[in-house]
Amino acid sequence: MICIVTGALSHAQQESNEIKRIGEKRELMDYELMVTPNPATGPVTIEAPKGATCRIVSAKGTYVGTWTLEDGTLQLEDMPLGTYIIHIMYKEMHVQRRLLVL
Repeated sequence: MICIVTGALSHAQQESNEIKRIGEKRELMDYELMVTPNPATGPVTIEAPKGATCRIVSAKGTYVGTWTLEDGTLQLEDMPLGTYIIHIMYKEMHVQRRLLVL
């Protein structure tokens, strides 16, 4: 009888954790992740949840940099021409966006 109760508590705890993760995923999905302008010919602004981490690599795989978005925005200037992949990480979630600089 004790084993059944312990198993039930463990199962309930897993369900609660799963519900929390789904809520966090919704939070990121509901947040409009913006990379503007795109395509860009000048400065680029990235908007994401406060505290998100932004990692940028070129389409060729060259590492550009990693930043923490303390206030929810990142201003990039003087980006060389090319295509970039922007990785946004927030609360164990990951979203990618492409950026074209002309």
